[in-house]
Amino acid sequence: MPTLNFIKSFVQKNAALTNIIWLLFDKFFRLSLSLVVVIWLARYLGPEQFGTLNYALALVSIVGTAAALGLNGLVVRDLVREPLQSDSILGSAFALKVGAAVSGYFVVVCLLLFLHVDELTMKLCLILSLTFLFKTSDVVKYWFESQVQSKYVVIVENGVFAVIVLIKLLLIYFGAPLIAFAWVYIAEVASVAFWLFCIYRFKHSTFSWFFSVEKARQLLAECWPLIVSVAAWILYSRVDQIMIGQLINAQAVGYFSAAVRISEVSNMLPAIIVMSVMPGVIKLQKTSPLHYRKRMQNIYDLCVVLMLCVAVITQLFADVVVELLFTNSFAEAANVLRLQIWTGIFLALALVSSRYLINEGQQKLLMFRNLIGLLLNVPLNYIFIPLLGIQGAALASLISVIFVSYIFDLSNTVLRPVFMQKTRALLLLTCWQFIGQLFVLQWRKYK
Repeated sequence: MPTLNFIKSFVQKNAALTNIIWLLFDKFFRLSLSLVVVIWLARYLGPEQFGTLNYALALVSIVGTAAALGLNGLVVRDLVREPLQSDSILGSAFALKVGAAVSGYFVVVCLLLFLHVDELTMKLCLILSLTFLFKTSDVVKYWFESQVQSKYVVIVENGVFAVIVLIKLLLIYFGAPLIAFAWVYIAEVASVAFWLFCIYRFKHSTFSWFFSVEKARQLLAECWPLIVSVAAWILYSRVDQIMIGQLINAQAVGYFSAAVRISEVSNMLPAIIVMSVMPGVIKLQKTSPLHYRKRMQNIYDLCVVLMLCVAVITQLFADVVVELLFTNSFAEAANVLRLQIWTGIFLALALVSSRYLINEGQQKLLMFRNLIGLLLNVPLNYIFIPLLGIQGAALASLISVIFVSYIFDLSNTVLRPVFMQKTRALLLLTCWQFIGQLFVLQWRKYK
């Protein structure tokens, strides 16, 4: 009994740590399995069809991100600050997301007509766009995140994901057409939505969400800069795949997508840290500003160190990793990966600072930052892709993300303290201080 009481007390006092453990399990379990499936799928489809699939995913994700309305940070923040208003917050957010999902589907149709894509790509995009409606269930995830109870989301998503992995492997085994994999993706998102609502309903004796015009107006007033900024962010992070498809071919998209898939595995590490720690850090914003700034610096430091280690290792083993995972037919992805992996450091800085700006009510700065990144990335792709091919797209992404995630902070007085924190993290000052302290302790010990 004493041992059980100790464990219970530890878990209660370290909710953020427990949440990180659950999220780490979730991400590594899902990413490891999804990487296996992506590898099998890439080998099965070949570079051309794999590129077609990723072209469709990139196009849909651009619109889908805008349809999400950028409500994640706002809803979590409001749920933490106003727990008694959770029903109106969740109900209003859900209604807004449903309206955005329907609008997003028609936007995809218009884009397909404008881009004059082939019939297969059009079918893939129209099917994948159905996920917009099922993604409205994300409001339930926001609630679990605000309560630092991500384990329920982990259980649902991994349970569904495991079944979907088996289905995909069976489709590969029986030689299913490309279009079948798009329908499986819809089945996964729909199943997750269903079970999330079921668990939320089980946790609450009554389902009492309601739409509040006042709350909806407040969310829209705050989120419209986030809609623009998130759409701009995902556009300039995915536009390279679309431009490669337009300027080169689908096979080149397949090579580039293989590198992106590998780099995305490491990019999940900062997301896990921010998702788990930020709710607790938000509470310090008003109660202890000094500790709030220190905690933000700690997050920057940790993210940079993790992503720097990943980048260095990738430089050494990129060829081996690509050949081992995707075979020699995707060998051109290795050099792309060597460039692409460095963006992870600055993407991590951007992720942390974006949550900081939301907490400070500076969504417009976030919008301007991402719009500038988009305006920079598109012309850079037009310049570098014809000159350097798919490596040019990776170089354009790296240059633009360095500018918007770091250099841009010098342009505004609100962001200059953030620039100093990022600089401290990039120079590894905390690490050098720690090493220096250890050296001094050892010197005193043997003096």
